[in-house]
Amino acid sequence: MEEQFVTFVLGDERFAVGIMNIVEVIRKEDITDIPKALDFVEGIINLRGNVIPVIAMRKRFKTPGEYTGGDQKILVARIGEKSIGFMVDAVEEVIRIKSDDVHEAETGNTTIDNSFVEGIADTEKGLIIVIDISRILNKYEQQKLSSL
Repeated sequence: MEEQFVTFVLGDERFAVGIMNIVEVIRKEDITDIPKALDFVEGIINLRGNVIPVIAMRKRFKTPGEYTGGDQKILVARIGEKSIGFMVDAVEEVIRIKSDDVHEAETGNTTIDNSFVEGIADTEKGLIIVIDISRILNKYEQQKLSSL
């Protein structure tokens, strides 16, 4: 079986998330800071009248280094009843990946917490880390974001 994924980049690593989880992709816009927010929450944006928290995926995944490019994007996804933005270095493309091409990630193979990882996809363009966007936030973190 084949599924479609949106691929994005953080540092030197490529990631994919199921397209059905993504509502839209937008340019990074002015983000308003939130005092006492979780350390990986960049702030909030107003998207057509909806206030959406934005998670800095570099901070969440503890990606080393600072982003120095200018093409950051925000993947807007629904987690439960809440829309959440996930700021990434760049969005590449939509690709199809066969389930047979996704292999279990071994502990230590990636720089991110393996609880987010569904597997590693072996594609024509190289290895891509497939993540489950619904597992990026635990229940406590989801509650903190819901209170914004």
